[in-house]
Amino acid sequence: MELLTPTLSPTATKTLHFLKPLLGLTCVSLLGCLGIYFGLLVPAETRYTEVVTTLNQLQQQQVRRITAKTTQAQLAKIWERLPVLKEFTNLGVRITMLAKSNDVRIPAMQYQQDTKKDGLAAKGSISFEAFGAYEAIRRFIYELETSGTYLIIEKLTAERSKKKKDIAFKMRVGTYFKPDSALSLKGSSAP
Repeated sequence: MELLTPTLSPTATKTLHFLKPLLGLTCVSLLGCLGIYFGLLVPAETRYTEVVTTLNQLQQQQVRRITAKTTQAQLAKIWERLPVLKEFTNLGVRITMLAKSNDVRIPAMQYQQDTKKDGLAAKGSISFEAFGAYEAIRRFIYELETSGTYLIIEKLTAERSKKKKDIAFKMRVGTYFKPDSALSLKGSSAP
């Protein structure tokens, strides 16, 4: 058996010799494209991903800074509205007057204050027992909560009074005081 070998016509042979350089150029072009893709595009995508990640982190930091600045401004406003520690007894007088205007009787009050050092706010608590009609007590508590003096009702117990048809309730309210200006100016000389 004889092997058959294909033979090309002279025109096909000339065309093949003409196409060999183009085939080589096509292979070089494909290799160049692959080199550019893996040499430039992939690292560029990696850098892009890193830049986007860094941008997102910076945006989050900026949002945190803005939030912190807003919170600090709000706290500064609250700090300015806090009463001075010297006004602690006046607070008891205001509570008594508020009770009297709502027909609630407060026979006595007990004051307790926790002073803080290093310029922090001091906490004061006022405990009292009061008597009055249910509607009067409800109005008194509502006005006490909405008085805008940063009073916090820490404890409240109510029971029927042994006298009349009144309700007796025990309440402890607390608030915070900023330190006196003389105390908060540690080390600085007053004019």
